[in-house]
Order: sequence, then structure tokens, then C-alpha cells
Amino acid sequence: MRANSTRKIIVSAVSLALSSMFLTTGVQAGKVSSQYVTGYDALMLDNITIKLVNAETREILDGNIFTFDLDGSYTLNPATPAFGDGYSFVSEIYKDSNKLPAELMARLGSKDWPIGEPAGVKAVNDDAAVRAGDPVNCLMATSYLNGLGLNVPVDERRPTQCSSQFQSHKRFKISMLPATVAGVADGSLGKPIELTFKVANDATTRAYQVFSKINNYTGKRLSGFKLEVGRYDGGVFKTAKELGIEDKLFISLGMGEGATGAGTYDGRNLFDPDDLATFSFGLFGDADTNENFDIDGFFDDARAGFNVEQICSETGTLNGCGSMPFSEFPATTSYFTDVIQSTTALPCYYQTYFGDWLPLELVPKGIFWDDDNNESTDPILVAVWDGGKWVRGNADLFAEVPADVLNAWAADPLYFVDIIEDMMNLSLNYIVKVGDDIGGDFVIRVTPRVAADQAQPAPWLTDAPAVGDLEPVSGDDDTDTDTGGGGGGCAIGGDARFDPVLPALLAMGLGLFAWRRFKPGK
Repeated sequence: MRANSTRKIIVSAVSLALSSMFLTTGVQAGKVSSQYVTGYDALMLDNITIKLVNAETREILDGNIFTFDLDGSYTLNPATPAFGDGYSFVSEIYKDSNKLPAELMARLGSKDWPIGEPAGVKAVNDDAAVRAGDPVNCLMATSYLNGLGLNVPVDERRPTQCSSQFQSHKRFKISMLPATVAGVADGSLGKPIELTFKVANDATTRAYQVFSKINNYTGKRLSGFKLEVGRYDGGVFKTAKELGIEDKLFISLGMGEGATGAGTYDGRNLFDPDDLATFSFGLFGDADTNENFDIDGFFDDARAGFNVEQICSETGTLNGCGSMPFSEFPATTSYFTDVIQSTTALPCYYQTYFGDWLPLELVPKGIFWDDDNNESTDPILVAVWDGGKWVRGNADLFAEVPADVLNAWAADPLYFVDIIEDMMNLSLNYIVKVGDDIGGDFVIRVTPRVAADQAQPAPWLTDAPAVGDLEPVSGDDDTDTDTGGGGGGCAIGGDARFDPVLPALLAMGLGLFAWRRFKPGK
């Protein structure tokens, strides 16, 4: 894109139900409409500022970079410097439309140009290519297939859809910042991050799978999260139950909503119970249960993350504020749930060794191998720093990496040291269902829970090597020390593919945003 060009891109909307004040007759239902181009019109920008970032210098280009139109298209202002592959976008999410610097709650990033564009979230409707039983609608990242090593020409604007393949960057990443935990007591719920989506007319209740991650850049350990759906009423956020629309706007964990074929619903769960709020499968996961991996997770073959429950905001009742038979498979019950929240941590090595959910400052470093010499795919984690030495993963019983191996890696430019960013990135799997007469918009609220124990022993940070090139070492070539624990039960094990999707946030105490051009993540 050239500096003096005026570029307008037609985009899609999260089109859901219009308020009953605009509807006098007929039954209307929620629809997130999409033209399969981009979805910027889906996300309302009242509390969001979109900025351009130089991925190499980490400079955020401030000022009036974009002009957004009512149809969701945007114009790059002529005065904006020229940018190309070295740039990306970031959506700064504030507490409200005042956009006070002290109330910058989160950052939502897109991929490096041309893979991602503002505002970072789009809506897709009626994707017939999804797996049988999965929602044909979704809220997802504004990513493109071109530039991802998928044999799609860079100049061909082919956007991802709900059904797009593994590592096509479907998840939008919300980096939760220090403002969400400022002044919050340990063990308490923090302050919310709000995404507001537009609504429009439709003739049926629609289910939208939400492809997202929430990432811990708060500066504190976290013990979980809370998700809510609702909207503002008289300047006050109210949940769907408080608004009396819980049967028209609710969250689902996909229990019993699966199908074996097109239209053949059979009551299976769309998501496994231990896959609702989890850290990277490449770090913690059993390859036998996932077709995208042929090696168990680097740290363990057990999943890491949180158990999750769905409740009614007003009563705290498990499974919801009411229910009805699932329209596609009456043997399954649809629960009117306006809150999803984490409960206990999954019993795994993450919790026993690293403790509660790590912030950026406490994330360990690893050695990564760019096995295919392709920046569009994720490198493989081959070793982790344990506080005094480099050790292999769970599959090798955390044996120390011999000096000759380290030296061979150091001589190979495809090996490098970086933080294991996926240790702070939690993937969420859930569905938002939208029916008629809910109002002109709806809000998804994400709130972190601060861990009660903020102790930071972090032995793996002791004398940790710097991020960057791997340095040669000296020592015995036959070193093969077992440095701890065997396999099983959430330990350190297998083929962890680095998922650095959002920029590293350095100098967190100052709330500074420093962009690093990471390799694209999952």
C-alpha cells in the first residue's frame, strides 16, 4: 500500500437483531452478516482506537491513520507513511469512549501486513464448509490466507473463514493489560474488557463460534477468567438475564450440539471438557487426540488450562437461567447462559511447576527451531531453560542438552532463543447465540481473575539467556542428565510450536507497548 493511495475495503458486519423499538411487526433474529471480505463493521469502535505498528522498529504510528465509514469500510488517510510487510495493526481497547490512557484495558492485534488488517475481528456467516455440526457462523480474526505459505498469491485477497485450516490464524488475541488488575486485591475479579458488536435483522437465532485467545500481559499471575454477554442500558452494563433477554442472547459450551453429518445431529459435544480454556496443544497435549500434531506436547501429554462452567448471572445457577430443547436435536437441552467462567485449573504440570497463569515477566525462555525455514509457520520448541541449563522436553525426561548439540544449534541460524509466549496465552472455545429483539448491539465482556498467590519464585528465570541468537557453550559432549520428572501429568514434553501472535509487551510497569515481529502463530 502506497502512502498517497486512498484505499477503501468493503467489509462485513456482525449483523444481529435490531431493537424492538425499530421493529413493529414480524419476528426478527440475530445475524452477524458477512461478505467474506473483512469484518470491521462487526466491531463497534466507540472504545477502540486502531493504530499502525512498525513491526521492526516497534514504533506505533499515532494520530488519525484511518477513517471508518458507516458500512464498515475504511480509508487509509493520505498522510499515513507507506507501509508493507513490516507493518501490522493494533486495536487499543479502552474502558469507555473517553479513551483515557490510564484506562487502556487491552490490545487486540492483527497479523503483519498483508495477513491481517484492522480492526482485528470480523464476522463470517453461512460457511457451508465447516465440519458437520459446527456453527456455520463465527467471530474470528481478520486474517488472510495469502502470505501464510498456503500457495495463495500475496496480491490475492483471500480471507480466512470459519472452516479455514490449521495455522490459518483464526483466533483473535486479546492482550489483557495492567489496567485490568490495577488496585484489585489478590484473589479478586479484575476489571472488564469489552467488545461491542452491531446487530441487524435476520429470521432465525444464529450460533457464532468465537475464535479467540486471552493473553496475560497484566503483570500479575491470574487464576482464571469470567465471560459475560449483555449490553448497556442507561449507561450501565447489564447481563442478558438482567435485561430479560437471556433466551435470545446466551453463551453455549456446545454440549450435545454436535452432528455426524450434514444436518444429522447426534448429541455429541462440540468441544472436549478439557479443551474449553487451554494453553497451547504443542506445549500440553496428547498427539493421539489431535490430528494436527504427531508429537506430544513439549511439557506434557496432558492438557493445561482451566475447567469451565456456564451459569446464570442473576442466580448463579449452573447451566443457566432457563432452558429449552435444542432445536436441531431435541434430546439435547439448550441452556440460557449469560456467564461462562473458569473454576479450577486442570491438574497438570503447568500448575505444579510454574504455578498460576504466568504474566510476561515470568514466562520461561526456550530454544526454537525453524524446522521448515518458513516464517509463515511456527518454529518448534526443542529445549527450555530450567534456571541453570538447557533441558529437553517431557519425551526425553527433561535431560540436559549436551554441549555438542548446543554448539551445533548455535552454528545454525534456524535455531534461536525466545520467550515461550504460549505459556501466557489461553485459547477459549465457546459459542454466542443471538436471537431477535435484543437491541441494536451486544457486548462480550472478558474479565481476568487475579491469583491469590502472587509469589514469584521463578527459578527458570535465574541467569536466563537473552532473547536472540543462541550462544556457543563449552562442556562435556556426553552430558545426558535427567533433570527431573518422568512423563505424564502435565509436565515439560514434545513438539511445541511457538504461537507468538501478539507483540511482546515490555516494560509493563510503565504500560509501554513494544512490538516485536514474531513469527505467525496458530
